[in-house]
Amino acid sequence: MTAQRILVVDDDAHIRQVMRLALTKAGFDVLEASDGGEALKLLGTGSTGSEICTIMCDLQMPNVDGNQAIPYFHAQYPEIPLVILTGVPDFILTEALQEEGVCAYLQKPVSNSKLIEVIRQTARLSELRKKPAP
Repeated sequence: MTAQRILVVDDDAHIRQVMRLALTKAGFDVLEASDGGEALKLLGTGSTGSEICTIMCDLQMPNVDGNQAIPYFHAQYPEIPLVILTGVPDFILTEALQEEGVCAYLQKPVSNSKLIEVIRQTARLSELRKKPAP
């Protein structure tokens, strides 16, 4: 069985590395992007979008930030669950982003156990969303 693929979008290379190590250890395959623009390019290449089971995205990044990218992710890939990963809590914005397909909100720093718990839940949700209707 192929490992489920997670796209981690964060401008902090250290955060991406920590997430990649934790998720890889838990059996996931991880793609990384340093901002929303890079993530959009990555999703647009070949079948990458159909292979991803969760997008985990920081909100505050240079260039294309999460607030700009998340509505696009939801519009183009509504079957992929979105997880916000941020160091700056903004509960009003978080509520608004739930309308854009955000399923979970993680505040940095996040424990590996909480990260893996949430990603396993969203990966299951992704499988259900991608399953063909009978």
